[in-house]
Amino acid sequence: QEDLMYYTLHKVASMGSFAFGADMYGTGKALWDKEDIKNAGAPLRETRSKMVARTLAAYRTMQQCAEVDSSQLFSLGFCFGGLAVLDLARSGAAESLRTTFSVHGILDSPDLSPQFG
Repeated sequence: QEDLMYYTLHKVASMGSFAFGADMYGTGKALWDKEDIKNAGAPLRETRSKMVARTLAAYRTMQQCAEVDSSQLFSLGFCFGGLAVLDLARSGAAESLRTTFSVHGILDSPDLSPQFG
């Protein structure tokens, strides 16, 4: 996971974009054990507004970086990260987000409007 994230960030940066990675699980390390991954993600999957809040915090942190062109922001996520970027886009909370790429993300329909719409 960690290697894939660093590889993807490097590839995005090599194409001239600013690349920013976030620890969505909040563990400070890559998780390899399926049970650890399931347990770390459960609170965010169960309360999707928490997922949006965490993703939005990372998004806003990225926006503060001097190298970022805030008119060209996009999000990219794989698997759990794919779910996170879809929820961020669905919520409407990331006001200048232009595009979202979800690879192997979950395509469900959470109701995020009361808090973020």
